[in-house]
Amino acid sequence: ALTTPSLPFQFEFPFKLHKILEDACSEGNESILSWHPNGACFRVHDKIELEKRILPRYLSSPKYRSFQRQLSAYKFSFERNPSCDRFR
Repeated sequence: ALTTPSLPFQFEFPFKLHKILEDACSEGNESILSWHPNGACFRVHDKIELEKRILPRYLSSPKYRSFQRQLSAYKFSFERNPSCDRFR
């Protein structure tokens, strides 16, 4: 998992989240998760692949539900639709 020793604890998850999204874009994993075109939110397109391929690299718990709880703790709102989950 990605470590951020120079950041205060309360900033670790937001830093990791930004890194996850930027790396997904640069590594061609936008079919798994991506920034929304307006840049104000991001979308999770494939929860299973997110758990298997991406979250274990950055977070101590690679489960999608745990990822959702972290987002909720930082007051992200959640919107589910047929094609993806969107967080703002």
